[in-house]
Amino acid sequence: MSSKTYPVSASWKKRAFVDDAGYKAMYAESMKTPSKFWAKHAKRLDWFKAPTKIKNVDPVYPPIAQSARKEGVVIIELLVGIDGHVKEAKVIRSVPLLDQAALDAVKQWVYTPTLLNNVPQEIYYNITVSFTLK
Repeated sequence: MSSKTYPVSASWKKRAFVDDAGYKAMYAESMKTPSKFWAKHAKRLDWFKAPTKIKNVDPVYPPIAQSARKEGVVIIELLVGIDGHVKEAKVIRSVPLLDQAALDAVKQWVYTPTLLNNVPQEIYYNITVSFTLK
């Protein structure tokens, strides 16, 4: 691979979606965490089909959280496998009395497979689970 660079014409620069600094930042991000990078950026690409949830399981409100009148939002990072099933789930924003109920529910969710060039892919996905007392 050549290390020579070529200047970009003014007309190309004008139509570009990202400048040089932005490109370098995106490249660094794509190398550090490729699955997360593509989950964020591939939505605008037509050769990518995002996952769609096809099986939902609502969380069971823990009785102790209800007694404590605890409400909140738990944010979970999912790894969705090529078959659409949740392979991993990790709390990234915690509400301690609600975390386990949220994890128990989302581990049962099923998605359509994520497709990249028509090939199923694993993908990281951040989701929120809300708990509101009625």
